[in-house]
This record gives sequence, C-alpha cells and structure tokens, in this order.
Amino acid sequence: MPAGGVSGTNMERDRLLVRHFPSCPALLSTPYIGNLLRGLAQEGVELDLAADELDDLLSIGWIKQNARRVHILHFHWTQYQYTFGNWLQSAVMLAKFLTKVAWARHLGYRIVWTMHNYMPHEASYPLLHFLERFALARLAHDVIVHCALGRDLLRKKLLRRKRVHVIPHGDFTVFMPRVPRTVARQDLRITDGQCMLLFFGQVRPYKGVPELLRAFKQVRDDRALLFIAGRPLGPDLEREIRHLAAEDPRVRLMLEYVPEERLCQLLCAADAAVLPYRDILGSGAALTALGFGLPIIAPAIGFFPEIVTPECGLLYEPDGGLQAALQRALALDLGAMRPAALARAACYPWDEMVRAIVRVYRQSAS
Repeated sequence: MPAGGVSGTNMERDRLLVRHFPSCPALLSTPYIGNLLRGLAQEGVELDLAADELDDLLSIGWIKQNARRVHILHFHWTQYQYTFGNWLQSAVMLAKFLTKVAWARHLGYRIVWTMHNYMPHEASYPLLHFLERFALARLAHDVIVHCALGRDLLRKKLLRRKRVHVIPHGDFTVFMPRVPRTVARQDLRITDGQCMLLFFGQVRPYKGVPELLRAFKQVRDDRALLFIAGRPLGPDLEREIRHLAAEDPRVRLMLEYVPEERLCQLLCAADAAVLPYRDILGSGAALTALGFGLPIIAPAIGFFPEIVTPECGLLYEPDGGLQAALQRALALDLGAMRPAALARAACYPWDEMVRAIVRVYRQSAS
C-alpha cells in the first residue's frame, strides 16, 4: 500500500480517511499493523500512510495540511512520539505531542486510541508515560482495548469510562502458511518421543525468558526440548540467556529475527507454547500459538485467563509456579489438546476484529 492513501470501495458519501500512528512501510510486513491496514482497506476504509519513520511523527505541518481531508487519527503505540534524550527533553516533547493532539481535535479530527498496553513494557520514564496515557484517555473520542482487563484499567487507573470498546484481538494466523508437522519436526531434528516447548517473539525483559530457562533446568525429563526463537532486546539480556542455555543441552537457541516461514515451521513442529510473561495486557503471540493448535503454558495474569481455558492450556501462579507448570505439561497429552486450541483461536476471527474497528470509526465520525 503506497504512502498517500489507499482507496476503498465505499461511495463518496461514506468516504472515511484514516491516518494510523505508526504506519510507516516497515510496519506493513508485521502481523498486527500490516494485516489490520490491509483488512481496513478491504472494508472500504481509505488509509493515509506514513512515507517513512520520520513521517510517523505527528507534526504541526501535517495537521494543518490534512485538516478536513483526513477524518480520523488512530494512535496505537505512542511513546516513540516523545521519548527523546533525557527526562527533561522527553517531557518537553510530550507536552508538544499532547498539544498537537489537542489542536488536531480542535480542528475537527476524530481521535481513536488503541491501548495495547497500559504502560510501555520498557517504561523509561514512568511518570511521563502515565501522564501521556491519562491525557490520551481525555483527548480520544473513542478508545479501543483488546480485552476486558484493558477496560478495567482505563476505568480504575485512567478514569475513562465512556466510549471504551472491547474488541478482542483477532487471530492473524489465517494469513500464515503451514507445513506438515512431520516435515517440520524432521527438519528440526525432533524425534517422535521428544516434547518440544516453544517460546517465540522478540525477547524482551518483561517476557521472562531467563526465568523460563532457570525453571526448565529444574525439570527432570530427557524428552523435553525448549526452543527460544527471537531477537533479544539488548546485549546484556542476550548474554544472560546464552549463559543459562549453555548449562542445559535440551535448550536450542535461535536468538535472531525469525522470518515468518521459519516461525511457521517452529509453530508446526512444537507441542506447546510457553509464554512466561511478567506483565501483559494483550498478546498476539497467544493467539498465534492457539491458531497453530498449540496449548499454552502461561501465568494467570493479564488477559491470559480470558483466553486460555483448561482445555487448551495451563495457567500457573506467577510467583514460583512456572517449574511445576512445565513438569505438569510434560505429563499431559498435549496432542489431545490441539483441537481445543484451534477451536479457541476460531473464537477470535481477524475479520470480525477489523469490522468492529470500522464500526468504531463510523460511529466516531458520525
């Protein structure tokens, strides 16, 4: 989709032009933003897309130029708009960003905000992040969250109650290719008697990979294999993971960007996904695992209790329950849980999420 707009199919009287932040070309290959923008275009929404990462920064000039042309500003992740340099510089940039959003609202733009996380996972300036979210909760005409917990946090922490739309995160694995399980396991040199546990996604501190490695080391089962697939955020975290993994020959590391084809191979080969996050509001990884028929092992926090049932996964207490959960999972018939995992993913169709977002747009613009 080229920068400058994507035409939909609605008649002129229903024309709706939306700018997403962020929406630069690099994001069009990512599962959430890329598939969302393509889905919105198919639903007749016109999209004004950023030409590059610099163009993803909201500017006075852009607001002036596009007033009365672009109808809706839809914000997703926003910390990149104001976190520059030290605390004081970021505070100044935050004031400018919020002023621009308020001015855009005054000029007639409708403001939609999807609160993917209550706070950034790497919260460099917690006070600034809270002030930004509190202000966005005031400035947005409509707020979208992907789980009931998000609605509750908006009400309790950010004092936002009206026009909050709980739209479940859709399963985007419908766009991902599959390979035969036997072929995938053969390519990865996994035998029939082995049980492959998979962590995947960017390895960030809040996702608890070091804790997973420590817990897995205490699991006494030679059949178990643990794959860690994803690029670590920072050299210190990577060194810690490599050090812990070196102590256990059952661990296989793929500490790099994992392209979609390779990720699909891992998902097709695995027996279960382990998502030992310390903090979470929504998780595309959870839907991805379920969409490939993988039972989930995860802490009973965030939205995991909303999506993981006993038939398709195993929830554990976050304080010290991971090792026991891993041991218990290895004693289960994980293969028998695959149909339940697939059925659970089917409860969250991607197209339904897209259509619900379009309804929010049209309600907001009416």
